[in-house]
Amino acid sequence: PCHFKDIQSLTTFADYRIPQLLRHLGVLRYDDDLSSKVDSKQELMAGSMDELYIRASTVVAVEKLVQLVRDELLSMCRASDDGVGVVEDGEGGDENEKKMMKTKCKILADDVSAVKLDWYLWNLGEQMDREGKLGPHHRVRTIFY
Repeated sequence: PCHFKDIQSLTTFADYRIPQLLRHLGVLRYDDDLSSKVDSKQELMAGSMDELYIRASTVVAVEKLVQLVRDELLSMCRASDDGVGVVEDGEGGDENEKKMMKTKCKILADDVSAVKLDWYLWNLGEQMDREGKLGPHHRVRTIFY
């Protein structure tokens, strides 16, 4: 078994499914030329600017999504500190409970990573593809992924 101590430093795997899903969701937008190539299932040259654009923009997009998720979790924690949101047992709780909740929120936010988001997005993409909800993905003949 692997016990990574630095998995947070890994980024997303920019293969084909994640960019396909991010494009479908409107997170990535291709220019007309690249859209036409992908939509017509034209094979892209390995190492071409088109391929590099897709892969690099996927990595950047997922990193930004990770930060957005972290920020949202921390914002939700701050809102609960201000008395907004759900508190267990319908009471405000004592200071120790609030500190514990704040610590749990921080741990949860820190646990969000590109690798974990990649896993979630990849599974969502697989499901949506099986249901016929995704358009074509880019095609590159390569041994590197």
